[in-house]
Amino acid sequence: MGLLRRWFSANSVVPQQVRDELGPEEVVHAHARSTDGVQLTVTRLRLLILRPDVSGGAERSAEPAAGETAVGAGLSALPWHRIAKARLQPRQLTVIPLRELTFGSDQSGADTGWDGELTVDAAPLTFALERPVKVTDQIHARVRRSVAASRYLPWHGGGGWVSLRRVAGRDGLLPQLRLDTGADPAAPGLLVAAKRVAAQLRQVDDQGVIGVD
Repeated sequence: MGLLRRWFSANSVVPQQVRDELGPEEVVHAHARSTDGVQLTVTRLRLLILRPDVSGGAERSAEPAAGETAVGAGLSALPWHRIAKARLQPRQLTVIPLRELTFGSDQSGADTGWDGELTVDAAPLTFALERPVKVTDQIHARVRRSVAASRYLPWHGGGGWVSLRRVAGRDGLLPQLRLDTGADPAAPGLLVAAKRVAAQLRQVDDQGVIGVD
């Protein structure tokens, strides 16, 4: 009964614009509002961020920040595996999104056998919350749960964190390389080494792993 009550409580304050974008099995776990009007909704799949119209008119909404995916006017999303970390302080939440890099025509990941995501940290997102809520605990827990295993890969000129990420709603593990600031993804041998580390991490659990619930 308590779980059902919390579910109705969370959904009762979720804006209709956010509800309209939810999938049929996308359960809302928490909701919060920042002091500047940004609304945060935690679901089993992602963090939804609804920003208010900052232009003073009805024709324009705030643009999504780097690393976010636009899903509607003023509404953006961050899947849990696309968040590097979440820092918690009293009434303040800082989220560091991951921005995916794409290989140019002269540096293909296929040439190295790397078949995962290549990412860098985007600018931190900081939200001053109106009141203490459990949304911070939910975000922190889901980001941590999305990391099945990780290991730092040192490299000349800059390495990065090699992780196996659970993708909510999908089976299996996604290899992900989170590059250090200034690291060159085309550095000789870097992606080959990252693939080797990812394979070693997989040996920790070589049984089927399902996505985050």
